[in-house]
Amino acid sequence: MDELNEIRNMLKNIVEVDQVSNRAQLFLEGLKHSGKSEIAKFAISDECNAMLAAAKEQNYSALQQLMSQYK
Repeated sequence: MDELNEIRNMLKNIVEVDQVSNRAQLFLEGLKHSGKSEIAKFAISDECNAMLAAAKEQNYSALQQLMSQYK
């Protein structure tokens, strides 16, 4: 679970700090092929899809609200 939390934080940094949705999308694509089912499931989860959609829309206030839901 620690690894999953670390990955979640990496994704948050990509979308919150870097604010680059295409980088976040590439990051998630890589996770889908990680070979670890828990990580792959996280990469296709509603949480990740919602974060990516918010980043693509560049609606960072909505993204911030989503982040607070999953803390």
